[in-house]
Amino acid sequence: MTILEMLRATLAALTAERAAAVAALETLNTAVVARQAAEPDGSEARSTMLDTESATLDATMAQVRSVDEKLGPLQARITELEQSLAASEARVVELERERDEASRLADEVAGFYRTAVAKLVAAESAASTAMRDGMMEAARIAEYEADYAPMPSTAFGAHIAKAIRTARNPAGDSEADKTKKMSVTPEFCRIVAIGIGFGEDAKDVQGFVSHTGSAIEEAELLEWWWDCAKRASTIAGYNIIGFDLPVIYVRSAILGVKPTRKFDMRPWGTDVLDLMATRWPRGNQMKLKDLARVMGLDVPAGDCDGPQVAALYRDDPVKLAEYVKSDVIICQQLRRMWRGLFC
Repeated sequence: MTILEMLRATLAALTAERAAAVAALETLNTAVVARQAAEPDGSEARSTMLDTESATLDATMAQVRSVDEKLGPLQARITELEQSLAASEARVVELERERDEASRLADEVAGFYRTAVAKLVAAESAASTAMRDGMMEAARIAEYEADYAPMPSTAFGAHIAKAIRTARNPAGDSEADKTKKMSVTPEFCRIVAIGIGFGEDAKDVQGFVSHTGSAIEEAELLEWWWDCAKRASTIAGYNIIGFDLPVIYVRSAILGVKPTRKFDMRPWGTDVLDLMATRWPRGNQMKLKDLARVMGLDVPAGDCDGPQVAALYRDDPVKLAEYVKSDVIICQQLRRMWRGLFC
């Protein structure tokens, strides 16, 4: 039983008690009038009867007043609770409406997400198909070259083979060259691993590798990087202005990842420290690990260029994580060594 129901039951009981007292009062009053008419005026019996009946009437009236005193506040409290209950019921209706609206919006978001994922999967499938078609085309070119190479007119055969290669690959690049170009072109590459470290302690360096290599996980890696970047006063790297940051910018734009800050990449800025640009403002640069060995620094992991990263990611992701961590550790060592000189 709720409080309101208990109060209503109490009100009903008091109302019944008051009605019974009023009825008793009316009955008593009727009896007094009848007895007064039966007894002669001035008699002792009539006087005693009047005193007794008067006391009874006073007690009954007191009971009625007591009940009235309880009924007033009780009725007010019930009215207050009923108003509160009505407001609560109205709020419940409002909350149910808000819940329905939230459920509708959640369904819309889920539908949008499913559509986006489906488009992404379709895009990746199309990319895989294009890659497979490219490999098949390369195989067909090899067949044509094999067919034309034994011809008596070798010049003619060579001309045909060259025409086939040029039609497919105007720049005349090898498959390895094309893979390398694609791997370092922000618009066509994909970020599958990131190394980062706060401060100059190698123990704080972390390497993260995507599990599936999907665009969704690439976006998650970029979001994590931007979250770390907003907490750093200066970010440092080797060729970070010429390569790392442009790749991060372009991939973030393509995947819709919002940046958390804007870097001042001017030579005199303090947001970015490019160790390669600081050491070689104009050309003649060295590769990071070659420089580390010349400087006598520790190189935790070996060399690995663009095409090798793809193979390493496919065959040994753990080793790839160590590779990206190694680059960060070398940059930490260079920064300590060059402090007060180049940085």
